[in-house]
Amino acid sequence: MPSVYFLLFFSISRYLLSCCRPIKKADSTTAFVDFGFLFGGARMDVKDLRYFVAVYEAKGFSNASKSLGTVQSNVSTRIRCLEDFLGTLLFERRYRGVVPTEKGEKLYIHAKQVIATFDHTERAIRPPV
Repeated sequence: MPSVYFLLFFSISRYLLSCCRPIKKADSTTAFVDFGFLFGGARMDVKDLRYFVAVYEAKGFSNASKSLGTVQSNVSTRIRCLEDFLGTLLFERRYRGVVPTEKGEKLYIHAKQVIATFDHTERAIRPPV
C-alpha cells in the first residue's frame, strides 16, 4: 500500500506539472494560474504548435486528440497553456467544435512554417536508419 507521503507528493506533483489551472474570478469569468515559473518559466515548443495545428485542422479538441493519439484533456490543456503564454485566445470555443480567432489564423500560418522547417532540419541532420 502506498504511503501517505507518496500519495500527497503524487497529488501535488500532478497538480503543478500541468502548466495552467483554471480559477473562477469574482465576475464569474475564468482566469488561469500559470505554474510555469516553477520550472524555468513558460515556454512554447514545437509539440505545442503541432497540437495547435491539429486542433485547427480538426476544428475541435476531440478529433484532434484522436489524430494525435492522446486524450482530449492533454490537448485542451496544451492549447490553454499556449494561449496563456501568448496572452491571447486562439480559438472560440463553441458547443460543437472550435473556430480560430484572428490571432489563431495568424499563428496557424507561422506554426505550419515552423513545423515544416523543424521537420526538414531533423531529416537533414539525423542519420538515416
